[in-house]
Amino acid sequence: MTTDAGNPSTARPEDPTLEPLERIGTAVAAGLKAERVQLRLQEIPGWLYDPAADEIRRTVDLGGVDAALTYACLVVELAAGTGRTPEITLRGGRLTLALGGSAGGGLAADDLDLARRLAFPAVVA
Repeated sequence: MTTDAGNPSTARPEDPTLEPLERIGTAVAAGLKAERVQLRLQEIPGWLYDPAADEIRRTVDLGGVDAALTYACLVVELAAGTGRTPEITLRGGRLTLALGGSAGGGLAADDLDLARRLAFPAVVA
């Protein structure tokens, strides 16, 4: 069993295949096996993993261009603090986000953390 910061109330069983993201840091997807990425994505609705592109993607329908542009600006603002560069495609009110990929140096734990922060809106196209 391990605990967070020595707090026994947060004890959890050891599982060497499921290292928490906090301990992975910025390890690239080579260290995050595809199965582990898929497990993490179960916690983050709407995101799909593309192992060939080494990226995760999500498309949302925000109902209009204004809302999609506002959301795109939020994505850029949140990504700025991570050093990661999301790919954003906007078509009408539909916005597709891609995190990782070869342009971004491959999928990293920071991408999964960013995806978790972007887990809203709940409307997935």
